Amino acid sequence: IEMLLELFDIKIDKIFSSSINPDGRKNELLIDILKKVGGINYLSGTGSKSYMRTDLFESDQQRSQVYG
Repeated sequence: IEMLLELFDIKIDKIFSSSINPDGRKNELLIDILKKVGGINYLSGTGSKSYMRTDLFESDQQRSQVYG
């Protein structure tokens, strides 16, 4: 990831999830991380289709999108 950020000259703040003490497991954990960093969208690959609970994201004013 660092290499790609440098290659494309992308300057972003990076936050380790351990520094924000996320709560929950699986989908709830992702939603909590999104909330704590001010995110509203979660993008994932097609591999997550079998376990991704998009209904949880939508009911919590977060959006998830599976790309593939």
